[in-house]
This record gives sequence, C-alpha cells and structure tokens, in this order.
Amino acid sequence: MNVELPGLKRVREARVVTQKQLAARSGVGVVTISRIENDTHPEHPGESYRVRPGNAHRLARALRVDLDELMSREGTGVPLGPLSSLQQKATELLMILERDALRAEEEDSDELRESVRDTALKAWLTIQRQRLRGEDVPAALERDYANFIAPFIERLEESHVVDDRADELMRELEPA
Repeated sequence: MNVELPGLKRVREARVVTQKQLAARSGVGVVTISRIENDTHPEHPGESYRVRPGNAHRLARALRVDLDELMSREGTGVPLGPLSSLQQKATELLMILERDALRAEEEDSDELRESVRDTALKAWLTIQRQRLRGEDVPAALERDYANFIAPFIERLEESHVVDDRADELMRELEPA
C-alpha cells in the first residue's frame, strides 16, 4: 500500500540535503521527490501524492531516519541536523552495498561479490571511525549495521578476508 510522506521536506531540509542530492543517494527520482514534497499528484489534482513503500524506505535510509519521521507532518521529536561527512559516507556505502548485493545474487558474479565485500568493509570501517571520533551514530545506521554489515563482517573475519583488506581500504577512505 502506497504511503504519504508529509515530513520529507522538513527532514531533507534539516539534513541540509538538496532534492538532487537525495535523489542520487536514494535512487528515487528528483521529480518524484518534488511531487512528494509539494503533495502534487499529476493525474489526480487535489489528491495527496503517495509513494511506493520501497521508495519510502529508500528515502528514509538515505536521510538516516525511521520511516515514521517521514510519515509525520510535525516530526517524532528525534533531533535532526546535517549528517556528518562520516554519516554521509556510511549512508552512501550502505546504498551501494544493498544494490550490489542484489546484483551479485542475480548475476552470480564473483567480481560483484568482491565489490560487495569491499563495500561492506568500507561501511564497517567508516562506522568504526565515526565511533572512535566520538560522533553519534544515528539509530537507523546502527540498525542497518546490526542487521546487515555486522553479520557480513563476522563471516569475512572467519575467512580472514578482513585482515587482508581492511588496511588497504582504510587508506582509500582517508581524505586526500
């Protein structure tokens, strides 16, 4: 069932993200984001614009909030602000990870599996660095970490892949 997201614009602006940036991070089109925020339905004027659940979840994930926050006009009371550079990097890595993991399964590709492995390691290293710097890790990012990255990293640690690649990937993540 499609859902309304009256809080999207409020959250996007609080995160200091443009519609174009949100589209790039979430995979949801700029036109769709604009229609959601302006509550304009192109085929049924006067009706609220509703979005498919998959797109709603992608937008919430890209903004690092629970879907309830986007579905609420007033907000749920969770403090919002711009994402740190580490939070942005972890979010981007998670989106890539999700996309590539699905493609690797569909295409049965070893090359994509290696890409997924490296992306999972980069996301893990980014979150660890964020914690070491004493930065808050948003609840939505913690949940993604617990549900997907941590078990993946545990499997990699058992095969000693983490030891072989972590240092190299950490150097890639360092700002130039």
